[in-house]
Amino acid sequence: MNGNIGSKQLITVSGSHNKFNQINIKGYYCTKYFVINSEARYNLLTHFNFERRAFIGDKNILSVLVSEHNPGYNTIRYCSFIDFPGNGGDEGVEPIRIGLSTQGEFISRTIVEYCYFTQCNGDGEIISNKSRQNVFRYNTFEDNPKAELVLRHGDEGVVYGNFFLNGMGGVRINEGQHHVVFNNYFAGIKRYPINLQNYGVDPLDSITIAYNTIVNSQNIRLGKSGENPPKNITFANF
Repeated sequence: MNGNIGSKQLITVSGSHNKFNQINIKGYYCTKYFVINSEARYNLLTHFNFERRAFIGDKNILSVLVSEHNPGYNTIRYCSFIDFPGNGGDEGVEPIRIGLSTQGEFISRTIVEYCYFTQCNGDGEIISNKSRQNVFRYNTFEDNPKAELVLRHGDEGVVYGNFFLNGMGGVRINEGQHHVVFNNYFAGIKRYPINLQNYGVDPLDSITIAYNTIVNSQNIRLGKSGENPPKNITFANF
């Protein structure tokens, strides 16, 4: 489908236990393609193609909001995210954002699995994790020269079994505790396959990075100079 609905959101879900599948959204002029509201739980998105939204400002493509009281348990599976142009950085056109900065302490338990991301350059974050206990597994990130998967806010994120191919970066962890990154494959990464930050608001602590494979890529960065360096990092079995 394509069309023009101005500043409205194309699909908004407030109910629970819904299944959405085999939908192709390409070149639509709107704010966001798909929004799952915070009260919505146990929704399943499968076999979507989200592609090249007509530009309407810094609005992400698929937004999952998070309740303070109940995890959402929503699942995004077998979806593709293709060709969102931009300059990377903080432009706001993330293909997937789970939570808001103000929801970083809320538990979402969203799963993103078996999805494909390519030429997603509308923001520096292909997936922006801003809540707790989300899982990112079995996805392929290919040819994304300006963006990476980012654990931005929240704790206990799990990233495993993903392929990061020919991109700017792989996994960047900004904040939080008890994140786990394991069994991922990185090849042709131009900046950092794995990048730990020194943010002072919620400093990194108790991070496990293990059993990852890195081929023909740049160096790993386990924190940078300055205050609030990451603590209690387990780095093993590469």
